Amino acid sequence: MKRILVLLVVLFTFSSLFASETIWLWNHNDNNVKFYRYKTSFDDNWRVVPADHYNVLIQNGDILEYDFFLQQSYDGENWSESSTKHHIVEGNETPLISKGSNNNGLVLSLQLVPFESYIATKPHDSRVEKKTEYSLGIDGEVSYFFEKFGFGALVSANVGWEEFSLIPLSYNKERIYGGAYLTVLYRILDGKRFVILSELGFGTNFEVIDNVSYLSPSILIAIEGGIRLNDNVTLSMKPSFISSFGSWNGGEYASFVIKTISIGSSYRF
Repeated sequence: MKRILVLLVVLFTFSSLFASETIWLWNHNDNNVKFYRYKTSFDDNWRVVPADHYNVLIQNGDILEYDFFLQQSYDGENWSESSTKHHIVEGNETPLISKGSNNNGLVLSLQLVPFESYIATKPHDSRVEKKTEYSLGIDGEVSYFFEKFGFGALVSANVGWEEFSLIPLSYNKERIYGGAYLTVLYRILDGKRFVILSELGFGTNFEVIDNVSYLSPSILIAIEGGIRLNDNVTLSMKPSFISSFGSWNGGEYASFVIKTISIGSSYRF
């Protein structure tokens, strides 16, 4: 029985959210061989494949180093000696997705919001209560995480100008608004390269129109996804939705703020 010319070749290795996988490829150099069988050092069960099967996919999970064994047979009963190759998963120091190195602690975040869409169901007055055409805002947040759960406080401030304004920044057409919220956060994914979390906040929305301030209870819903630059700094985007309910001159109204573009960074201690 001829020995396999190319013992084993690692075609490629990649990581998914839950496991590391390796495709193994070998050379079929004996037409009389009818079967191959293989196993790994972390699984003693032999698996048999037909001779026209020249590659297998191994899911090694969190195992970053192991041996791969391959044998061949003419009849499926008598097997050759094992061809063996030792494999170290490439990039195991920084896998694509892995448990974060620091799962609890303080996180400071800052988000720049170049545009917010502000819509209200009942106008405050005929001059300013329209959909916001231009806006610029900033969100600052401090939170503390216990493993995947976190609690925090968020403050946002925004200046917007109305869609029918002839002169942006004119006094009668601008609106200053924002909010202050207590938040609950949950890390959907927290790895060395990627972070995704959801957020729910309860607080108050404030508006300043013609030097008069208005407060209304608000609910904040957001999801944040980012790329971890290192163990402490993350660059992220945070689209969010805020719903507020209040009253104006004895009448109730609801307002909605949609932040589809929100780019910033966070620092974790």
